[in-house]
Amino acid sequence: IIQGQVNPMAVTLDSQTQTWINLLHSHGGHDQDVPVDIRLLDDGGQCVLNKTHACVASRGKVTRIDLATLLPPGTTCFSGHIALSFSIRLDQAVPMHLQALLEYQHRDSVAHIMGWSDEWNSRPALARRKRTPPHVNRSWYRVWHDGNFETEIVITNAGHRDYSETATASLTLHGNNGATLSTVVEIAPYATLRATVSGLFGKDLGPLGTAGVGILRLDSTSDLAAISITKSAQGTALAMEHFMSLTTRAQDGLRIPAGS
Repeated sequence: IIQGQVNPMAVTLDSQTQTWINLLHSHGGHDQDVPVDIRLLDDGGQCVLNKTHACVASRGKVTRIDLATLLPPGTTCFSGHIALSFSIRLDQAVPMHLQALLEYQHRDSVAHIMGWSDEWNSRPALARRKRTPPHVNRSWYRVWHDGNFETEIVITNAGHRDYSETATASLTLHGNNGATLSTVVEIAPYATLRATVSGLFGKDLGPLGTAGVGILRLDSTSDLAAISITKSAQGTALAMEHFMSLTTRAQDGLRIPAGS
């Protein structure tokens, strides 16, 4: 891939949440420091920062970046995603994957998610899609909606530079009684959709039953980076996790979503 793999992760800055990016460099036999490019895009898909050689991933060390330092001075609120990639240097090889551990500091807790670089809607991936019958990527995660917890879904239509395709995603809510609810959403290039379970399916969430818990399945032919954020009703806790990949069968074999 000419532009290298991309590691996209949702980021948040507000009065209750601060995001830190931790870059790691432990893959392969590459002992040299590796420069890293950073792009920062808001929820609408607009790029607010595009910086080459923004920082360095050092072998056997952790490079920590405060999201607030990437934003204009005085910024107190931001919602979007960060896209990390190795800087293009013809004189230096780079590891296969750019490792990043995202750290979300809430006022009373800290959550971590390990990002993973991949061909998120890359040019080769788009070319493969056009040559073969449509293949649906599937993933899932547990969601809550009761008097104590509420889950927010965050889905990013990530991509390499010059990516221009709007993603269509089918969301299906499965309850423990076998009932389901479904909705379809569209996400513009580089944009991030954030919505609670009730925001997606309305207040009548019968399939979740009295337990208030179920499974949300995400289906799309695009590569979508999805995480769940579960908060307590009092806003005193924060838990975040990747959607779990589902293996599906395609014409040329088994497939798993990007970032798996």
